Amino acid sequence: MSGPSLRRRQLGAALRELRMARGITVLEAARQTSLSTPTVSRIENGVRRVRPVDVRVLLAAYGVDPAEAGRYLELAEEADRPGWWERAQPSVSQVGAYQLEMESTATELRSWHPELLPPLAQTDGYLRAVRAAALPGLSAEELDEAVRLGRLRREALSDNGVRLVSVVGEGALRRLVGGAREMRDQLDWLLVAGQQPEISIRVLPFHSGAHPSMESAFTLLGFDDVPGRSAVWLENDRVAQVVEHAEDVEHYAATFDLLSWSALSEADSARLIDTIAAGLR
Repeated sequence: MSGPSLRRRQLGAALRELRMARGITVLEAARQTSLSTPTVSRIENGVRRVRPVDVRVLLAAYGVDPAEAGRYLELAEEADRPGWWERAQPSVSQVGAYQLEMESTATELRSWHPELLPPLAQTDGYLRAVRAAALPGLSAEELDEAVRLGRLRREALSDNGVRLVSVVGEGALRRLVGGAREMRDQLDWLLVAGQQPEISIRVLPFHSGAHPSMESAFTLLGFDDVPGRSAVWLENDRVAQVVEHAEDVEHYAATFDLLSWSALSEADSARLIDTIAAGLR
């Protein structure tokens, strides 16, 4: 799945909602715009390259105010622009490209990681140790590429102004990944990052007990430019999956709210991180 497909799907879903809210059928939309019925359907399903001129005629048929039409046209223009990952690392897999585009188009990421720190908060040394342990067959060059991609992901997060709200299990802080120096550097990075207004890092302590997501890590993605659009990213070293069904997304959102309610405050989390880091000095 190539990068632009996510933008096409978001735009198509938004256009479908506009059409249905006005009680217009696909056949009626085609007649009013001189587009074919299959073309309207393919645009709404995100499987056809979207031309801004087609979006304009659809928006006009749906009576969308010109001031509101701008964000839909912007989506159409962005749909086929290559993402930063395609320019910087063309060898990224289709699944990886889809994940990276989701990150780059989201306005907020809410993540839960019980055993490992979230990928977008991993330092080079920590990430290298994680990848080497999870995939021992990787060559030195492949590890270097993984580290480079991780660094680019962190930079893109910062450049795009995406808000990262992360809850991590206490075990993720205490697990010695890569050695004392690497782990100390990682914890120090969390302390500095947590002071930025767009990053929130909170810890779910051991004493909080059992909870609904003991083993599963997940990331909730919010997209403000397309109201109502949200998704969940599930990932481990072997399997990656995106969940977009509304009821499933609501389940993960409720789970995240429960984890957040049980987690330490940002200030108490920072004190715990600092205490653990001090023990590694």
